Amino acid sequence: MKYRAEIDGLRALAVISVVIFHFYPAHLGFGYLGVDIFFVISGYLITAHLLHNQSMPYAGYLQHFYVRRIKRLFPALFVFLLATSVLVSAVYLVADLKKFLQSLIATQTFWANWYFWRDGGYFGGNDQIKPLLHMWSLSVEEQFYIIFPTFLFLLALLGRRVSFAAGGGIILATAGSFLLWFHLNRIGGENPAFFLLPTRAWEFGLGAIAAYVHGANRFQKVTQNGLLAYLAVALFAIGFFYPVSLVANTIIVTCGAALFILCTANERNLAFRLFSLPVPREIGKISYSLYLYHWPIAAVMLYILVEPPGFLMAFAGILLSVLLGWLSYRFVETPFRYKLPFWQTLSLVIAMALLSIAITLSVIKLTPPSNASKLAENGGTHFRCPASAYIPYGASRACRIGQDGAVRREIVLLGNSHAQMFAPLVSDVLAGQGMSGLLVPLNSCLPTTTINIDTVCLAHAERNLEAVMADPDVKMVVIASTWYGNDYVDVYGQKSDKENLPAAFLDLRDRLKREGIEMVLFSPLPVPYQDLASELPRLIKFGRLEETELEGRLRKDWLSFHTEYAALNETFRQGLGNAYLEVYRDLCDAEYCYFGQGSEMFYADSNHLSQHALERLELTRAQLQAFIGARAPFVTLEGR
Repeated sequence: MKYRAEIDGLRALAVISVVIFHFYPAHLGFGYLGVDIFFVISGYLITAHLLHNQSMPYAGYLQHFYVRRIKRLFPALFVFLLATSVLVSAVYLVADLKKFLQSLIATQTFWANWYFWRDGGYFGGNDQIKPLLHMWSLSVEEQFYIIFPTFLFLLALLGRRVSFAAGGGIILATAGSFLLWFHLNRIGGENPAFFLLPTRAWEFGLGAIAAYVHGANRFQKVTQNGLLAYLAVALFAIGFFYPVSLVANTIIVTCGAALFILCTANERNLAFRLFSLPVPREIGKISYSLYLYHWPIAAVMLYILVEPPGFLMAFAGILLSVLLGWLSYRFVETPFRYKLPFWQTLSLVIAMALLSIAITLSVIKLTPPSNASKLAENGGTHFRCPASAYIPYGASRACRIGQDGAVRREIVLLGNSHAQMFAPLVSDVLAGQGMSGLLVPLNSCLPTTTINIDTVCLAHAERNLEAVMADPDVKMVVIASTWYGNDYVDVYGQKSDKENLPAAFLDLRDRLKREGIEMVLFSPLPVPYQDLASELPRLIKFGRLEETELEGRLRKDWLSFHTEYAALNETFRQGLGNAYLEVYRDLCDAEYCYFGQGSEMFYADSNHLSQHALERLELTRAQLQAFIGARAPFVTLEGR
């Protein structure tokens, strides 16, 4: 296949945008979309290579492909994993090192995307100190490499009997993946849509379509139209610098990459000339190794500093990333790809894999326990529904909770991420009553339908409420939400005050009551507004906080919390009675509200209770058990 210098320039754009996003996130908020460009490039190059070798027997076709991929990717990857293991083992607390070890094994076995999906996400504060978080994208690529060659080979066999089978199969698979990705983003499934191959395959598919178009030799007039390259550059500028939405900007940048690759204009095209200049071309060549090394450097810097690094320190991190990327390209990637035999590649990979695990595990076993590490154990311990428990419901992905195997879902836990936070507690209470229910979360939105974060949230909350009211099994709705925002809108899109929140929740109560459904409401919590589970242990480890000062950081005055929420609490006590669960009673005494005690941390991040802390909510649990128990088995009311 003919070398295209401008594609190396496109790689440079992709890796530069990702690096800038990770070191200067405020300056390029959509820089992470550089990964989407990489996916399109991979889809194009892999498909072009496979199409070129389709005449080979199947076994030889696969062997040729996988030997090239392993020699191209694995030496640099496994040397990088060893280097990162040494660095992280020297810096991280044991609690965080245990999580690193899990991610290391997930990376070595090519399911890091699934691991990080279940472990949290990509954009959360605690996610930014995970040294191998960026390996999710490499796992997606590796999974694509496992499936796609056989898929394309089968399409080629079918194509001998059915005209356009290969092109049609690629287009159908691409469209199906895109629709799944779009649907999950609409129903609150941004995390799986971001991390998983089925929802990312459409980006590889766009590159594959470009390769198929080039191979067909029937569209030269289209592909040689230089305007496509200029349109692609315009789409890059819009997608990276003009925020519309996660979905829209992803589509814009990805389509820009596909158009740029599709275009085969000559060297007189200004866009091609710029992308083919020596500097972007050389950055593109080291882009893989640069991508590998830049993120652990950013993560370790943040881990040590706790606060984001300043401009100059971040710039030094970028320079170090470029240096390590070049060294890896020059002394690892190039020799193993072009000079050394395959058996040496396999030997290196096995040795590096075993050594990185051994070093990390040894440090975990030999490091004495510390209070700081104990505190860090609760960081990021959010509840995650098992993937098998999800069902579509309203505008959300609902999750079955309560007694296993029960068919009826008498109770719905409705809200946002705080509803998900309380799911283990509610599920235990339901199971104890022999009942089942559904968790229906609407992340980043309130469950209210008269005011909400924005008009999109209002529409989704209305769909969820209508689904609940139309469900004949539902007899009770338990609501958990956040109370800390100040900016809301009403159904007309006009600004609404925080003081209107109580009326919005009571309006929910009234609408449900008219359908014969009771409502229970979790109260506000005394939240720290800081990710103490992550920050305090690191401050102690690096000598910027004495353990004697810890107690003062793990509490706030009861009076400050009471003053902020006294009027709201009184409104709900009068309006809901014992259907109002005053959770703060389990976390506060007459003087203080506590974020943790001793070596126990009650919060997993800045505002979500850790799963461990749910065990402390004895009064809340007893009140919920009593309320549900007094009404179970439910009596079908009129209209239900």
